[in-house]
Amino acid sequence: MLKMITVKLINLEELLPLRANILRHGKKPKEVIFPGDENQDTFHVGSFLYGELITIGSFYNESYPYETGYGYRLRSMASVPIHRGKGGGRLLLDFGINKLTSMNVLYLWCNARENAVGFYEKMGLKKNYHRV
Repeated sequence: MLKMITVKLINLEELLPLRANILRHGKKPKEVIFPGDENQDTFHVGSFLYGELITIGSFYNESYPYETGYGYRLRSMASVPIHRGKGGGRLLLDFGINKLTSMNVLYLWCNARENAVGFYEKMGLKKNYHRV
């Protein structure tokens, strides 16, 4: 299945319908634009299966509050439910990490829903809790 999936940079308008439907359940696409989405150093990535957008993720120039150095935040990663487990998320995250590495970014962080933690751990990210 991985050979059929392509990953590329996409524009904000391409990902908004999926973000609205999957992560914000029924909101209109223009209602799910987040602060930083339109910044020049933010980039959005999509995985496509036979040309259909199946996975999205946005990468923001935002350091983790408890870490020093040049960091980026992954936000709003989502996959179309019927396409989960097909590799779109893994390929998207690999693509994003490769781009961040080429930019000399030191670390990537995200807030994950509890049911997504296992995916990120399989990808090599470490679970870290900070209480305030």
